[in-house]
Amino acid sequence: MKNLKIGLRLGIAFALVLVLMAVISLTSINRIGLLAGEVDILVTDRYVKTVWANNVLDEINVTARAVRNAVIATTPEETGNELNRLPAASATITENLDKLQSTITSDEGVALLGKVQAAREEYVGMLNRITALLRAGQDAAAAKLLLGGMRNAQANYMGAINGLIAFQGQLMTEDGIQAHDAAEQGRLMIIILGAAALIIGTLLAFLITLSITRPVAQVSGAARKMAQGDFDFELKSDAKDEIGEVVRAVGEVQGSVKAMVADANMLAKAAVEGRLATRADADKHEGEFRDIVAGVNNTLD
Repeated sequence: MKNLKIGLRLGIAFALVLVLMAVISLTSINRIGLLAGEVDILVTDRYVKTVWANNVLDEINVTARAVRNAVIATTPEETGNELNRLPAASATITENLDKLQSTITSDEGVALLGKVQAAREEYVGMLNRITALLRAGQDAAAAKLLLGGMRNAQANYMGAINGLIAFQGQLMTEDGIQAHDAAEQGRLMIIILGAAALIIGTLLAFLITLSITRPVAQVSGAARKMAQGDFDFELKSDAKDEIGEVVRAVGEVQGSVKAMVADANMLAKAAVEGRLATRADADKHEGEFRDIVAGVNNTLD
């Protein structure tokens, strides 16, 4: 990290946080989409099929009451009025079974619907027979058929419908469980990704802050020492960022000042010892440092 520029470090950290946020957002959208899909299937497919099947069941009950009323009716007019209710009930049953036929695709559902259709054929056959007897005025024979074969056919018919309703109810339960599981998994994944983003973001902030503050503190300490006239310390950095350049620049200042101080001390010591011919090499210094050393040499001259 110390070989990256500070701006690049901050950019990478910010980009990584954005990527984590994007991952969290996409995960949330995906999980919400899965949950919405499960709920949509539950509402627009599983539930409506149970409604259609229950509509069939309701119309079977309407038919059963109409036939019963026709059997116990005391006048041909009453019998006719009850029998006239049957076509509408039959049309409603056909409409709902057609809807089920066009939407049920699973093997088990198709098999159950096949049982319903078979039971309906038997029931309709009995219904036609009893209707014919009632219209012919053979009430006793109709009553006998109602309590015998008609009752069994109706029981089989309703049992088949209830089996289909139970199957659709089971599918609704399974879809509900799947929707709940999808919601829980999404919640858990978002929590995990959020925690990971928090940890990674915190770690990056700590590392980047440390990579900046540590060398800055080192440079500040060196500057304070030099301000107090202490140049006896080592200041190095192999970092290639801006802070590393500052550390090396301050180190160069330290080296230049130490070299100048060393030459000045050498000349002062030589003068004290009477070696007035001793001179320092001013050309190895730069700028005003060179002027200072050259000025001492000129003073000795």
